[in-house]
Amino acid sequence: MNRKALGISIAAVAILWLGLEVAGRAMSPWARDRFIDAVEERFASEVEVADLQVRLFPSFRASGSKMIFRHHGRTDVPPLFEIDRFRAESGFWDALRLHVTQVELEGMHIVVPRGKDHDGDDDDKDGDDKKGKSGAGGFVIERIIADGSVLDILPKDPGKEPMTFEMKELELTGASADEAMAFDAVLTNPKPPGLIDAVGHFGPWNGEEPRRTPLDGDYTFTDADLSHFNGIAGILSSEGSFEGVLEKIAVSGWTDTPDFRVDSAGQSVHLKTDYKAVVDGTSGDTYLEPVLASFLNSQVVARGKVANEPGQKGKSVILDVQVVQGRVEDMIAIAVPVEKAPLEGDIRFTTKFRLPPGDPKVVERLELDGHFGIDESTFSDGGWQDKLNELSQRAKGKPEEPALGDVASDFSGDFHLRGGVITLSDLHFRTPGARVSLDGDYGLVTKKLDFQGTLEIDAKVSETVTGVKSFFLKIVDPIFKKKHAEGSSIPIKIGGSVDDPSFGLALGGGKKSSD
Repeated sequence: MNRKALGISIAAVAILWLGLEVAGRAMSPWARDRFIDAVEERFASEVEVADLQVRLFPSFRASGSKMIFRHHGRTDVPPLFEIDRFRAESGFWDALRLHVTQVELEGMHIVVPRGKDHDGDDDDKDGDDKKGKSGAGGFVIERIIADGSVLDILPKDPGKEPMTFEMKELELTGASADEAMAFDAVLTNPKPPGLIDAVGHFGPWNGEEPRRTPLDGDYTFTDADLSHFNGIAGILSSEGSFEGVLEKIAVSGWTDTPDFRVDSAGQSVHLKTDYKAVVDGTSGDTYLEPVLASFLNSQVVARGKVANEPGQKGKSVILDVQVVQGRVEDMIAIAVPVEKAPLEGDIRFTTKFRLPPGDPKVVERLELDGHFGIDESTFSDGGWQDKLNELSQRAKGKPEEPALGDVASDFSGDFHLRGGVITLSDLHFRTPGARVSLDGDYGLVTKKLDFQGTLEIDAKVSETVTGVKSFFLKIVDPIFKKKHAEGSSIPIKIGGSVDDPSFGLALGGGKKSSD
C-alpha cells in the first residue's frame, strides 16, 4: 500500500470514528431518556436523578448521583430505592438492546412498602403471577454490585419499627424482568452481632407489590455471641435454608452452641437445635414450628413464636414446651446454680413458656405454667440418699433394718414460675412406705424453701423409732392415725434453704390427707 492509499485509509477511519463519536453524542440524550424509561417501567416507579451522565459510544457508560425511585409516583411514603452514586457500563450494541454488563451502586437504601393485605396460603402463587410482573421485558443487567446496601421491610402496623437487613456485601447476577437473579450476600446481623453468608435467588421483581417478590437460598451464621441477649451466653453457629416472599419467609436449619448457659445456672451445656420457622416480614415476628433442642441427655420440643405483644416494646418468646426425653439432672444443670444436681432420674413435663423483653435477668423475667413428673429418681448426694433410705425403713415400721440398696422415689406436680420464684402445687413425692404431699414456694435466686403439706406413712408413729422413744410416741399414735386406712398422716413443713433445709411439724395443720 502506497503512502497516498495509507493516508486515505487513515483519514477514512478518522472520519468514521468522528462520525460515530458525533452520532454517539447526538444519541446520548436519547440513550439517557431510554435508560430512565426502562428503569421506571422495570420497577413501576417514577425516577428522580440529581445528576446523570450517559455516553453511548464507543461503549455505553452511565453514571450519576442521588437517584430516587418513587413507587407508583407516591410521595406520601418513603422512596422504594435511594442510591447515592451509581455507575453502569456495557457495549455499544448491547446498550441499544437494553443489555447492561455491570452496575455498581453505592449507598443504596431499599424500603419495601406496606402493600396490600393478603389472606390464604397462596404466597408462592401470588409472588410470581403475571399480574405482579413488571414490564421492560428486554432490560437485562448481567451483574450488580451493591455493597453496603440496607433493606427495610415496613410492617403493616405503622407504629412498629421496620425489619432491617444491612448487607455488607451484595452481588446480583442475571437481573431481568421475568427471571430470578442469583445473589451472593454477606448480611450484618444486629443481635446477636455477626455476619450471615447467604447465596440464593431473588425475583423476579414484583413491580406492583415489591413485598411479594420471591426469594430462596442457603445461609451460614458463625461466631454469634449470645451474651448480647440479657440473661444468656454462648457462641452460636447455624446453617440452614430459606424460601418464600419478602413479607413471609420459611426458614429451616440447625444451630450449635457448645457453651450455652443461662445467667442463673452455674455451668454451661452443649445445646443443639433443629428448627423450622416462618419469619413475618410485615412485623418481624417469627413463628417456630417446631424446634427440637438437645442438651446433655435430654431432648425438648417447642412450638410457638417470638413476637411483639400489645403495649410492649420488644419481642416476647412464647412457647409450648414438652420434654420428650429428659433427665432431671439436666434440667437442674441448665437452670439452677449448683455444681452437681442433687437429684437424678427420668423427667417428663409440659409447660407454657413466656419470656418478655426487658433488663432483669432471665430467671426473673421467665414465666412458666406446667406439670412435671420424675420417675425412679435417686439423690446424688450420699447424705440425702441415706436420709431417704432411712425414711423409707421407718415409714414401713422397720427402723432397725437397714435398707437393701438405695430406694427410688417418684415426684409429680404442677408448677408456676414468676419473678424467680417457683410455686409448686399438688406436689407429690413417693418412696416405699411413705408419701408426701406439699404446696409451697422455692426461690431460684434466694434458694429459700417454704412448703407445707402432709407426710403419710404405712406404720404408726411409734413404730418409726425404737426403745423408749417408741413407748412414749404411742401416746400420739391416735392423733396421727389415718381415718380410713392403716398408717399415719402427719402435717409437716419445710423451710430454710436448699443447702440447709429445716423440717418440722405444721402445728396449724398440713395439706389434707388423700385418705
